[in-house]
Amino acid sequence: MVAVDSARLLGQGFPGFFVWDNGYLASFHDAHWTGPSSGLPLNGGRVLRLDDAPFTDGMALIEHAQAQPVGSPVRYEIQTPETEVQFVVPTMIMTRWDYATTIGIYLVNALAFFAIGVAALFLRPEHIQVRMFAGAIITLGLVLILAIDLNTTYRFVEFYFVAEAMLPACVIGFGLVFPTDLLGRRRRRMVSGSIFALALATGIMNASLFYQAPATARTLTNISWVWIGLAGACLLLVLGYSLFRASSERERVQGAVVFSGAMVAFIFGAMGLLAFFVVGWTFSLAWWVGPLFFFPLTVLYAIFRLDLFQAERFIRTTLGYTVATAAVVLAYAAGVLLQEQTVSSSASISPAASFVFLISLVVVFEPIRRSVQRGIDRMFYRSVLDPAHELKESSLEIAALTDSTQVREQLAARIRDALDLEWAETIPDPPAPGRAALQEPISYRDELLGWLAVGPKRSGAPFSHSERELVRGMASQSALALRNLQSLEDLRDTQDSLVRIERLAVIGEFSRAVAHGIRNPLASIRAAVQIAETRSDESRIASPLQEAMEQADRLDRRVRELLEYSRPFESRNHEARLAGIIDDVQRSLSGQAKQQGVRLESAVRPDPNVRLCTDVALLTEALLELGANALRVMSSGGTLEMSAETGTGQVVIEVRDQGPGIPDNVRQRIFEPFYTTTLDRSGLGLPTVRKIATTLGGELELADSGPGETTFRFVFPISNRSPAPRG
Repeated sequence: MVAVDSARLLGQGFPGFFVWDNGYLASFHDAHWTGPSSGLPLNGGRVLRLDDAPFTDGMALIEHAQAQPVGSPVRYEIQTPETEVQFVVPTMIMTRWDYATTIGIYLVNALAFFAIGVAALFLRPEHIQVRMFAGAIITLGLVLILAIDLNTTYRFVEFYFVAEAMLPACVIGFGLVFPTDLLGRRRRRMVSGSIFALALATGIMNASLFYQAPATARTLTNISWVWIGLAGACLLLVLGYSLFRASSERERVQGAVVFSGAMVAFIFGAMGLLAFFVVGWTFSLAWWVGPLFFFPLTVLYAIFRLDLFQAERFIRTTLGYTVATAAVVLAYAAGVLLQEQTVSSSASISPAASFVFLISLVVVFEPIRRSVQRGIDRMFYRSVLDPAHELKESSLEIAALTDSTQVREQLAARIRDALDLEWAETIPDPPAPGRAALQEPISYRDELLGWLAVGPKRSGAPFSHSERELVRGMASQSALALRNLQSLEDLRDTQDSLVRIERLAVIGEFSRAVAHGIRNPLASIRAAVQIAETRSDESRIASPLQEAMEQADRLDRRVRELLEYSRPFESRNHEARLAGIIDDVQRSLSGQAKQQGVRLESAVRPDPNVRLCTDVALLTEALLELGANALRVMSSGGTLEMSAETGTGQVVIEVRDQGPGIPDNVRQRIFEPFYTTTLDRSGLGLPTVRKIATTLGGELELADSGPGETTFRFVFPISNRSPAPRG
């Protein structure tokens, strides 16, 4: 009714400005209108007389202007806050452009707000966020419609002031629940109820004073608009605060989109309203409505693209069924039209013939309808899902895998493709609350192996019972596969351990045979060489005798290394300062390091005086072996660094040299007994160090190796008071 009545102004004469029914001038105009061009005080002036006749109401003023020829000057006596002033304002024609830039802006936005609010209520009426959003949007549309009536038709003047007072309460109410309930249900109801009651009382009082006390009503209106601006600013603060408190990436993105729309919609409007009513600037209030549309627009975008209010699937399903229904209706209409065209117009079509035609049309289009139905169901609800087939295919794929990481990745990819999910992953710990749409433990009996977490479906549809069972079945299936792989890895480790034990046993037997069959004759040979060296005076045999002595010593050293490697280590633990152990090792290496031009460095972090309980002799032996190995490859000098770092009950010692590095084809075998790349080494140095590391309850690894740097990392507990059996 308001839209129809206001449209009657098109092409008609009007005063060149709008006025309220109690005489106050409305700042609702275009810049070229005759009212503002004549200098009317649109921000607070009130019409007392026109052409020497007293002002009665707004409609009489419009009819008086329409009765005058276009361009006729009309004298107005205007009351301002300071005095009474006379103005002469020519009448003018309300063109389509004038209507579009003032009333049209309000009307289009109001209809859009009504449609968005009703659609939101239709989609998710059970959500408090949706209800409050719809209430705020519909109230804003109502204010815009009633503002047109307040300035042009004067049918629902009192209702405008009630809606105007309720608008900031609705905006604040929406901010209290979106995106999350800030106060809780009980406290929110108390706060919202108080705010709405106060707003309703203010609106009723303003409406009752509109004609009896126009100046007071004008002041209350100004206060209401200031509150509207402040409510918009408060909504921005709440949205920004909720954006930083979002518990998931999805909520954060949703909040960011809505916050950006609210920023554009409210910040300029709030600043403009404060400037108009507080500072006293004069401009048309029509412009501030334009940016408001950005807010519901971004909310719609968030609904469609980010599933805000979980409403996307309802919208898309409705659209899908609407399109399918429209296609069937159009097909029927086309068939009827074809029938009318093919059958003579003079011939009558009996109801029986029409019924037969309709049945035929349904039969013809039924296969198409079923295909469309299956496509929509599959897209939105995944009703065409065969869990048994999916589990069978998944088991065949997993059975061919030999690595637990591959099993986890395959599981996530399979469930993601089967259900058309946004994401799916296997994680060691439960997902954060609200992050995953579904989560299932990957457990074998009472052993928890991880979690299967899946995100929402791309269609936005809920998970059906069969889909939930599929997720649960795949989690159980992967648990069995992971447990089997873990058992297989344990079996491999056990086999490797048995092989090592058997190898050590063989080495032990061999070393005893060597000790009995080689060392005794070797000692006799060395003694004979020494006697020959002392009794011979000929210089020509001195060099061969010396060479024989060195070779005998070398062979004896290798036999001794073999015996030491095969013997069990017995750990004798006592407390010692870690920095002191490293200093002793570097002191033993300093002579050789000085000869080769190698700089020795050490560092113990965070406390150099930290004490540990371990076998100092074994640890020193291991570090000496690592340091000696490093010096052997640093013939051109450099830096040999030994650093230690303590924490969380363990110590990490790194021996870092600047040698040529270890070739890639050698790295995998450096800890194998008897493997060596030089003829003068037995290949038992690093295996012995690793054995010492195991004896001390730790491990040794090659941390890094490349041209110019090689690092061995030695990790063992700070306190080793219960040594394991050695062997």
